[in-house]
Amino acid sequence: MAHEALLEGVWPIDSERTPQSVRTLIKKLRLKIDGDGPSIIKNIHGVGYKLETP
Repeated sequence: MAHEALLEGVWPIDSERTPQSVRTLIKKLRLKIDGDGPSIIKNIHGVGYKLETP
């Protein structure tokens, strides 16, 4: 899912939302979900993010 799609689907329109907001959220999710292991949230350059099973 691309940054813009996440911004539109997650944050209210009247809020301060930027691509940096998405990157920060993804970083926090990775820390909570993955811990010290490899991340299941993959960044697909030019496309967005996807979840992969370990």
